[in-house]
Amino acid sequence: MRKQTFAAAAPAALILIGAAAGCASHPPAPVADLSRAHALVAQAQTSDAPRYDSVDLAAAQDKLQQADTEAQNRPVLAGQLAQEASADAELSIARTRARKARESLGQVNDSLAALRQQTNQLGDEGGAQAQGAPPAPQDEPTTPPPAPQGGQ
Repeated sequence: MRKQTFAAAAPAALILIGAAAGCASHPPAPVADLSRAHALVAQAQTSDAPRYDSVDLAAAQDKLQQADTEAQNRPVLAGQLAQEASADAELSIARTRARKARESLGQVNDSLAALRQQTNQLGDEGGAQAQGAPPAPQDEPTTPPPAPQGGQ
């Protein structure tokens, strides 16, 4: 009778071992990936990304929300989504920095152009005086120089 009990218990034991192995192989939630993604998205939000690169920031936020939702039931997918969210957030930060730099460069170039214009105007006014031609007084008429005399 013992053989019959063992024969009946063997399949049940195999099922329990298989279930235990399945639970053991279930990967843990991707805490590090999620934490990194949350930090990068927060950094993007504070770096003016909503103003300069809202498209990539929105993609990062959407993927991060999906990753948070899937973290317990589908941790591998959640990890991939968190990594994609991190990449989107980093891209948003980089594009924001580039657009800010371009904007600053434009402002510097505008300032330089204004300074050049002022310098040229001052140079034109000062150039006439530097050549020894004093400006004519406005209230007195100028007379032409006397004509040379004789054939010498």
